[in-house]
Amino acid sequence: MTLDTRQHAELAKLLEQRVSELQDTVERIRTALAAPGEGNAGSEVQDSAEAGDAAMMSTMDVNQLRRTEDELREALAARQRMHDGVYGLCADCDTPIAFERLRVLPEARYCVPDEERREKEFAHGAGR
Repeated sequence: MTLDTRQHAELAKLLEQRVSELQDTVERIRTALAAPGEGNAGSEVQDSAEAGDAAMMSTMDVNQLRRTEDELREALAARQRMHDGVYGLCADCDTPIAFERLRVLPEARYCVPDEERREKEFAHGAGR
């Protein structure tokens, strides 16, 4: 089943909201990373435990930034697919992705069966 006009408009709005939220999050994390210690009211690291905690928090922030940037790239790619007229079609089997799935995950590239297959293959391959 292909998307009707109402569904397409709803998904376009959801996708734009998702892009905006992700862009805001990326900017917030980048700002926080650019000004480390600002939230500490000028306090300096006192010992190695605090230095380790600070390093761990910085690593977590960088990892969060990477994940959020990846999500943003997926959302932007979905927006491009929408523009190209291929949005909502599974990238593997070319069948329509269920509207309900797209409402939950507007950037989805795969139908549920193909997504499940890909996840199993990844989990199986990651365990080697």
